[in-house]
Amino acid sequence: MGISSIETSDWEDILAIQSQVYFDVEPESLETLLSKWRTSPDLCFVFRDEKGVPIAYILAHQWNDSRPPSLYTSTTKNEGTMLFIHDLAVSTRGSGRSIGQQLVQAVLQAAKASGLKEAMLISIQNSQGFWSRFEFKRVGVARLPTTYGEHAVLMKRDLLK
Repeated sequence: MGISSIETSDWEDILAIQSQVYFDVEPESLETLLSKWRTSPDLCFVFRDEKGVPIAYILAHQWNDSRPPSLYTSTTKNEGTMLFIHDLAVSTRGSGRSIGQQLVQAVLQAAKASGLKEAMLISIQNSQGFWSRFEFKRVGVARLPTTYGEHAVLMKRDLLK
């Protein structure tokens, strides 16, 4: 039980978790999620239960733009000095066990070890409070991609601290 790298055999479970937790946005396709993992596999993790089955995941990748990527868009480049946390999802079986917190700490540690300088994400489904615990702060921008939903919030933090 615990955090490990994503394996090819994990994707069916990842898709199932995604479909359980998102209600403000439409789940992304397998192809889109795979693109995040393929470009930055060292920044993508699952949390496995005692039987080795994924019950949560985090997908992140390097990014080189102050504007966040849109949902439903494949990532093809692994470049930049910024970590973009694309997706964090914890299944109902994993809720209430601080698994999301552990996954965020793992990806932030991996990003720092890779020399990334800043982290960015889009907070959806009223998750700003969760992300603020990790020193993410709201950043005002003129317009976020509409794919993230009406109440999406851009958040960033420095990784050099």
